[in-house]
Formats: sequence, structure tokens, C-alpha cells
Amino acid sequence: MSIKALSLLILSGLWLSGTCLAQDGIQLTAEGPKVMAVGEVSRLSYTVNAKADGFNGPKLDGFLFSGPMLSTSMSTQIINGQVSQSSSYTYNYNIQATQEGVFTIPTASVVVKGKTYTSSTVKIEVVKGGQDKQGGQGGQGAQSAGSSEGVDNEDLFVKVEVDRTNVYKGEQLFATIKIYTRVALSRFGEIKMPDFSGFWNQEIPTSEQVSLERVNYNGRVYNMGIMRKSVLVPQKTGKITIDPFEIECFVNVQRKGQRNPFDDFFGGSYETVSKKVKSRPVDINVKPFPENQPAGFNGAVGKFTVTANIDKNEVKTNEAITLKVNVQGNGNLKLIELPSFHFPADLEVYDPKITDNIDAGNNGITGSKTFEYLIIPRHAGAFEIPAWSFSYFDPSAGIFKTFTSDIMRINVTKGEGDTETTVISTPGKEDLRVLGQDIRFIKTGKTSFLTRGHHFFASTGYLFAFIFLILVFAGVIVYFRSRFKDQADVEGSRFRKANTISRKRLALARKFLESSHRDEFLEALTKALWGYVSDKLNIDPSNLNRDNIRDLLIARGVEESTINDFIETIDHAEFLRFAPGLGEGDLNQLLMHSEQVIISIEKTYRR
Repeated sequence: MSIKALSLLILSGLWLSGTCLAQDGIQLTAEGPKVMAVGEVSRLSYTVNAKADGFNGPKLDGFLFSGPMLSTSMSTQIINGQVSQSSSYTYNYNIQATQEGVFTIPTASVVVKGKTYTSSTVKIEVVKGGQDKQGGQGGQGAQSAGSSEGVDNEDLFVKVEVDRTNVYKGEQLFATIKIYTRVALSRFGEIKMPDFSGFWNQEIPTSEQVSLERVNYNGRVYNMGIMRKSVLVPQKTGKITIDPFEIECFVNVQRKGQRNPFDDFFGGSYETVSKKVKSRPVDINVKPFPENQPAGFNGAVGKFTVTANIDKNEVKTNEAITLKVNVQGNGNLKLIELPSFHFPADLEVYDPKITDNIDAGNNGITGSKTFEYLIIPRHAGAFEIPAWSFSYFDPSAGIFKTFTSDIMRINVTKGEGDTETTVISTPGKEDLRVLGQDIRFIKTGKTSFLTRGHHFFASTGYLFAFIFLILVFAGVIVYFRSRFKDQADVEGSRFRKANTISRKRLALARKFLESSHRDEFLEALTKALWGYVSDKLNIDPSNLNRDNIRDLLIARGVEESTINDFIETIDHAEFLRFAPGLGEGDLNQLLMHSEQVIISIEKTYRR
């Protein structure tokens, strides 16, 4: 056998072996801490989903260790009456870090039925030693409150972290609310989210339960949990401040004074205390667009690809044509508006149907937005839709980019039963057409004639008609003057309609509640409450906050207890909306209470 043939045989065998390994479902997984402190003891585990004939552990340079210790677990599943059992085998090491640095634990391997399976490597960062202030069950770090003895500001704090602080108007940035703890968290209490005034805000879906992971923060080991992630799009230039995030934390701390010998066994040596922590405000510098804005720019910011086309070029009169514009990419897609097309006058065009396919995730706001124009040609002829431009600003490059469509030509022929004269669309000239039939029918039937010498002018009927027309004209003037006055009074209009509009919004919230759509219900309820006070006070929602609501409603004669009740209702709704899993209540009772507090404000509000 030649060397070449032997090489091919060996490679084929190796490929087949790899295929078997991938198909037999056996795997060895490694799990260990991402961050440790010098002197800290943690666990490093290797789990295989089949019984192994042998285990070859990794080299643990830089760590003191004991093990491996083997543990076995079994699970049973019943699917369609079929019972299946599976076992997993875990090799555990207790490891203690001895020096600072970043260490990569090499692979481990097991042998199952004569085949070798290898794990991945494990990367562990070891930082300077510092004992966590642990307590209670779970041993997870946190900070205290109320009586916060033994817990300082470095043990528990919250931050609003942004990925950048210098952006263009319309450029998206990420804001992540995180909690860092070195003591034992028990639960969360009252939460106050930033309102992100000055930003368009889109929340990124996260787990309903706040899970903590070990991280290195400023050279110390913390347990960090993500409370909320959002994509923010600034709507104005200059400095915009993100307000602080506030949360009440309940922490298990060691009880002081005399201790019972059984306290440690039954957990009685710890007590739960409350402490409110608050993040620092974050300033964002928002830059204006460059001055050389192109004509087709309507505020789109990001990276996009654009297409514009019609579905057919040859049609008959009164047949529909669809012009579709698709904007796809990453940026402020939800806020995009298209510049106008210049359609020929003989094409009947309807307002576009807008379809969003947009997601908010770790890559920002991505997806597509589609605009569909329905066009119906009423006359035969040749028509042109001129070239159309769409411009957007690319913040990463700092320049405007423009998409220009091709000229769209439409040839329209007569449909059945169409007697209209053909129209030739010529730019800059008036289209000429003859409407209707070319034969006028002679009127038949009885015809009444006036007697010669008899005049309607100055007759009794003429005088009554003249007086009637004067009265009608005067009534029309009074009506339109009143209507124009009402339209000019924007504040008064919003004030009068505030209660009516809030009832409609609350009715929408009730529909979501009846259909068990919890998230949609809470979003509609908070919009109804903020929208009501915005209309009532004639203040844009982005400029509202709890302090100026209180001051303005007091100035309008609303009782302070009613105002406190209203603000607490908003806080409760937002708490349930933005902190799912941390608190719950009777949602129907919350809706009824919201309706009642609006009625209470209406009773005492003075304009």
C-alpha cells in the first residue's frame, strides 16, 4: 500500500471517529468560578453523562486542591407513558486560590467504553483577597439598610452603566442597571426606576428572576445582578441626565448581643434589615448632526439598507399597484419616517401601511420597517414616479449616507368598460382629458315655464329667502368662530378631554387584563396614568416628574393625600411592570384603584 493511500485511510478513520463522538451523545462538561479572591475556597466540577472507566484530572497550578470526589445523580422522565432514566457522574475538586492572576485550567478527560472524551478549559481570574460579609442562606453578597451597622457603601451598591456617554442625537446607547453585593441578600422591596426623560426608551427582555454572578469590580469579588437593560435613543441635543435608580434591599446580617448555642444550627444568629441604595446620576453628552444635512434626511440614525420598488409595471385602469419601501438594519428604526414621493396627479395614492419587524436585544434595535403604498391609476397612459431619495446618518462614520431609487415607470391601458380618454403624462404640462360620454341626452318629461313679465326678484318669496340666508350666514360665522377658538385653545382642549381619554386608555388596559396579558396591561395602565396628568396639566410627558406633578396639582387645589395616592399608584404599577417576579398583587384591584384616584383628582381640580 502506498504512503498516499495509507494517509487517506488514516484521515478517513479519524473523520469517522470524530463523527461517532459527535453522534453518541456523550460529553464531558467543566464548570468553575469565573472570579475568586486569594485564599478563597471554591468548587471545580467535571460532569459526564455516562459511567466512565477512568478519569484524568487537570493540572491545577496556582491552586491548593483536594479531590476529585465522585458524586452520582439520576433523573427519570415519563413521556407519553414511556419511562426513561439517565445518570450523570460528577468529579468535584475543592480549590483554593493562592496568588493573583488569570489562570487557565487545562482540559480533563474521561474514558467511556474505550473512547476518550475531553472537556473544555476553564478560565479563572484571581484578585486580591478580601473577606465577603456573608450571612444567611445562600451566602450571596449584598448591602444593608435601615440599621446598616456592619454593612457599608462598598458592600452593596447599584449603578446605571452605559456603554458610551458621548453620542449623536438619535444614536442608540445601552443602559444597564446593576446591583453589586458582598453580603447576603434576602429579597427586594420598593423600586424606583429612572424615567429616562429626554430619551426614547426600549427595554431589552431579561430574566424575570434576578440572578447573581461573581465578577471582579475594582479588584474585589462581588455578586452582580442585572435589574434591567434598555436601549436609549436621545431625542434632543446637549447634556441629558439619567436620574438615579433606587431600590430597597433586605439583607441578612449577623445578630449582635448574646447568642444561643442553637442559633447557628437553626439560623437564629441572623436578622433581616432593610436599606435603600441609590445610584449616581449619569450625564450623557448628545451632539447635533453635522450641518450638511441632505434633502432626504428625516432623522434616521444607524446603519441601514433600503429598497424601493413597485410590484408591476403593466396594469389596466383601476387595478392596484403596490409600491414597497423596506428599511432594514440597526438603529432608530421605530422612529423612522420617509420623505415624500412625488406621484403623478392621475395616480390615486393611499396612505402607506407600515409594518414593523423590530427587536431590541444585546445588538441594539435591529430589524426592518416596511412602508406599502397602494396606487390605483384611474386613467390610461404612461406615468413616471420620479427618483426618490432616503438619507440617514451613520454615527460610527460621522457622515450622512443616501439611497436613491430608480425611476419607476407604469404603463396603464384601458380596462373593460372604461370610456375615459387616454392621458399622456408629460412633466411640466397640464394633463388633458375628456370626462364622461361624448353624447349628451335630451331631457324628457314635463317642463314648467315662468309666465312672462313675472319676476322672482323683490317678491315675497325673495324677501323670505334673503332673510333666511342672512340668518344662516350669521349662524355659520358664529359656529366657525367658536370652533376656531376651541382649536386655538390647545391647553383647554387637552384639559377638557383628559378624563375622557384616560377612560379610553383604562378601558384598553382592562381588555389586556381580561385576556391575561399582564405585561401589556401594566404598560397600558402606566401610560394611562402618565397621559392623564400630562393632558390635565398640559405638560409633555418627557418633562413630567413626581416633584412637579405634586407642586402643580397642589396649586390646582388637589388634596395632598390624593396626590400621594396617585403617585403611589404610578410607583406600584411601574414596580410590577419593571420588576417582574419581585412583587405581585391583585391587578384588578390596581386598575379599580387607578380609576378611583383619577375621579378624586377630577372632583377637586381647579383650572
